[in-house]
Amino acid sequence: FFFGSLLHFAGAVHKMEVTPTQLIVCILGLLAASFWFSNLSLPVKVQVQRTISGTTGTLFKMNKVREFPKAQLKKSGGSGKWESTGKTCKQWAVTTTIWEPSKTLKQIARLKTWCIVVVLDKKTPLPFEVANAVILGVEDQLELPYRIAKRLPWNHFGRKNVGFMYAVAHGAEVIYDCDDDNELIIEDDESASIPLKMAGTVRAPPGGLEVYNPYPTFGNPGGWPRGFPLDQIVNKTTFDPNVLKDLPDKDNFYVHQSLANHDPDYDAIYRLTRPLPVTFSEGDPVGLPVGTMCPYNAQATLHFAKAFWGMLLPVTIHGRVSDIWRSYITQRILWDIGGRIVFRRPWVIQYRNAHNYLADFDSEYDLYRKASGLVLYLREWKSQEQTLPKRLLQLTVDLYERGIFEMEDVLLMRDWLQDLEQVGYEFPAIKLS
Repeated sequence: FFFGSLLHFAGAVHKMEVTPTQLIVCILGLLAASFWFSNLSLPVKVQVQRTISGTTGTLFKMNKVREFPKAQLKKSGGSGKWESTGKTCKQWAVTTTIWEPSKTLKQIARLKTWCIVVVLDKKTPLPFEVANAVILGVEDQLELPYRIAKRLPWNHFGRKNVGFMYAVAHGAEVIYDCDDDNELIIEDDESASIPLKMAGTVRAPPGGLEVYNPYPTFGNPGGWPRGFPLDQIVNKTTFDPNVLKDLPDKDNFYVHQSLANHDPDYDAIYRLTRPLPVTFSEGDPVGLPVGTMCPYNAQATLHFAKAFWGMLLPVTIHGRVSDIWRSYITQRILWDIGGRIVFRRPWVIQYRNAHNYLADFDSEYDLYRKASGLVLYLREWKSQEQTLPKRLLQLTVDLYERGIFEMEDVLLMRDWLQDLEQVGYEFPAIKLS
């Protein structure tokens, strides 16, 4: 109507024959156009209104927002056991790097009771040589039979997953997950450099807490680990050392997190607002009871065989988030096999590779926004699956459906579990329904 009336009016003007009827028709057309444009749904306008119309933000909730296509969970390829070549070790250290060989890598490679596998990336400078280390270059990784080696993205620290699988396939009974900038405090000591046995009495907070922050127990009262729920930081019940009690049993701690001196694994909020460096005290180990969580990282962490399944790092989220989500997921499934995690005095000192704290803040945004909701969801999550692989895959799907990560991570978990099976890994039995 608008365009027709406009053309009609234009023709009349051209002929200098504008009648009252034509003028009225044109005015009505303009009014119609004004009404039409005012009701358009313009994305920019809606976004501005949403930004300025409220007095506060919105909380992230673990609501189901999509459905995973279950047909994608079908296993791929063969099912026979793979035979591995190369040296075998009971104690493996695993890392990845895009830098020159660091002091940390050389320290570990000198330990006679440890083997180390270094997973290179496309950015890693060549040649790359560390005496006594297994070096997996780009072509080496692609020649391995592991499904995950082809699925993992390049230039992502998730390439470390290839090293985990390599260690499991080559006899690992314990895996030291480490970063290349976490130097060993005690050098060249087979038992003390990376201490497998815990000294002192393990202490634990009472049951019933959602989370517990062990940092104050080790002499850092104002600190918290990266990924700790922000709304719990000043809640005294989540960090009070006086509530800890002695635990007689040390046998079911399947993941051991070493704290780090100098530049610990804090989030960007801590680093932007508080001074560094920091030195922790030599406290007793702090274990967490079933039902209580705390994030641990991929920088200096021992994983014993019953927790190997929980080492997979997600790759569709930022690396500053990936190891934290891994830690929460692993803790939840550990409860079902009677396992727990423990935090220990530092055996590393971190001289952190260059980072921009504001850029770190941006990359950690999911931690700040989603950690609280994820913890609450995992504490309530239940499964009827009777085997660990099926239970872990179900949880991965459930988290995809709630926006924690993307479909590629579900497929990566499917392949990871199948690869573990084919390298001969024996999954622990479920003890809790």
